[in-house]
Amino acid sequence: MPRAAKGAAPGAPRPKIAPAATPLTKRRGFRWTALVAALAIALIVVISVLGQTGRSRALRAYDADLREAIALFEATLSPTAPQSFASLPQRFTQGQVTPAELQEAASEWESNFAAAAGGVRALNPPVELEAAQNDIAQALDFYATIAGLYGLLAEHKLIADDATGNLAERLQTQSETLTRRIEEASGRASALYGAGLGAVEELKSHWGVPAA
Repeated sequence: MPRAAKGAAPGAPRPKIAPAATPLTKRRGFRWTALVAALAIALIVVISVLGQTGRSRALRAYDADLREAIALFEATLSPTAPQSFASLPQRFTQGQVTPAELQEAASEWESNFAAAAGGVRALNPPVELEAAQNDIAQALDFYATIAGLYGLLAEHKLIADDATGNLAERLQTQSETLTRRIEEASGRASALYGAGLGAVEELKSHWGVPAA
């Protein structure tokens, strides 16, 4: 009896050969998705860079306005200024400045420092510097108060020069009290002012704005 031929049984379905799958990177949908993703990333980068540039520009403008607002106060801190807030009171205690001269300077200081505080408060700071601006303004308020105390100290000196007995003693005690108040307020003002300006410089460094 002849041997049956090898192969599929009669009537059996012929096997189907599946076409080879298209690589993922060559599929049309994948290419479009990758392109959109790349464009989105590029857009995010551009927006980030533009945002940083805008913040830096705004901070630079704010810093210029702040420096202008405190310029007169800063000028009085120089020991060589005609009415130096840094040296004139010390010269007064050494007898090198008259009470009348200190009174005149103190009146000008008080007015200028109060105006500087108002100028600082009128600025529109970045959110990150709202607390720092408040510190600077409060410091200037303290300095204006200190200037007023110097005026009182000079007034006490004028009266004390002609006073005798109990009046002279009371004036001396009041002068010592004023001196202590000036020292305490000066320490507080210096700390606030330094902290406020320090925060401004720190943010400038972080945002790539040149130091003043």
